Amino acid sequence: MAWFALAIAVLANVVANVSLKLAVRTAFAESTEHPVIGILVQSWTWIGVCAAIILLGSYFVAIRDIGLGVSYAIVTSLALVLITIAAAFVFQQRLTLTIFVGMGLIALGIVVLVSAELAN
Repeated sequence: MAWFALAIAVLANVVANVSLKLAVRTAFAESTEHPVIGILVQSWTWIGVCAAIILLGSYFVAIRDIGLGVSYAIVTSLALVLITIAAAFVFQQRLTLTIFVGMGLIALGIVVLVSAELAN
């Protein structure tokens, strides 16, 4: 259950970040007198907030049984990789060879951490 909750936390982290970026981009593309109000009325903002709440709840479940250092590293690192990939598709951000190498190293680090956690 803890590993499933951690996977949900990672996905919720990705959804929250992409949604909030979409909310900000949409709000500033539209002409509003107050940018904060423009952000608050975006549906993407509320999707991001809901995803952040899911992230928090699932992370609480995960850290009951998985070490804090490992769970934090997995949530942040794996989310970083997935957000980078999502940004390439959603926002047309370039993925360079250097970025791919970095993501590969992060993935390798996650494998090492999970292996160590499962060995305990």
